[in-house]
Amino acid sequence: MRKNGVGRWMVVVVAIIACAGCFPARFVTRPGVRGSVTDAGTAAPLAGVQVRAWRLDWDPAATEAHPVVVPREPAVSAVTGPDGRFDIPKASKWGIFIIPMDVMVPGVRVVIEAPGHGSWQIDYPPILNGGRGTYDAGTIVLNGSSP
Repeated sequence: MRKNGVGRWMVVVVAIIACAGCFPARFVTRPGVRGSVTDAGTAAPLAGVQVRAWRLDWDPAATEAHPVVVPREPAVSAVTGPDGRFDIPKASKWGIFIIPMDVMVPGVRVVIEAPGHGSWQIDYPPILNGGRGTYDAGTIVLNGSSP
């Protein structure tokens, strides 16, 4: 009987050793982005402007690491409010963090399109070992087009 009890303890000890350095953590799966949009001529905030964001990842097939749009994930969109501000929240999920593991926060491509004002685009590259998961685009100034 004692031998059976020792076997159970061995299983527990092996499980503890195997999971040493592992703990649950929240990982960013798509960064968020926030900012505001204004008119270049009047400096007035632009309301109702469409803002879209796509997740960017490193391209493992590239000769030099550069971000590419992940085709499997659709764009997330938002519309600016009366004050011209927008906020696309980050998406995250729980996972197991294993020491020593590098945490990669994916990048994000932001496209802003305003009728009569053209469009604006920027890519925020993925960040290794850091970042809060939300990029601040600041104030984006769009030029109005003449009729």
